Amino acid sequence: MPSVMFGSLFTAIGMAQGVPFSPPMAALNIGGIYAYNVLQCPMVAIHGRESAWHNTASGAILGYVGVQSRVLGIPFVDESFFWRNPQVPRPMVGALIYGGITTAFAMLSDKKF
Repeated sequence: MPSVMFGSLFTAIGMAQGVPFSPPMAALNIGGIYAYNVLQCPMVAIHGRESAWHNTASGAILGYVGVQSRVLGIPFVDESFFWRNPQVPRPMVGALIYGGITTAFAMLSDKKF
């Protein structure tokens, strides 16, 4: 249920910023949050506690896969960066950015490393 609620919220935020609504966009938002939470479950089960590292790893994995499959863009990085640096792999930059975003969310929710 939280995935549907927050995925819908992110879809509404996108629409407020001028992105036209499409069912695939809503499905990507809802499914992405669901996958993010699903990736954390085995890590929590193995370690026996929640950790900000779990958020970081989940976000980095989803960022890498999403950028590599061209489903996700890379926020905060200008396209000209990749023109000037063609040797930099886009999926790795996606993993760093999305891992960083999810680390920030973990720290805001007071999770420890």
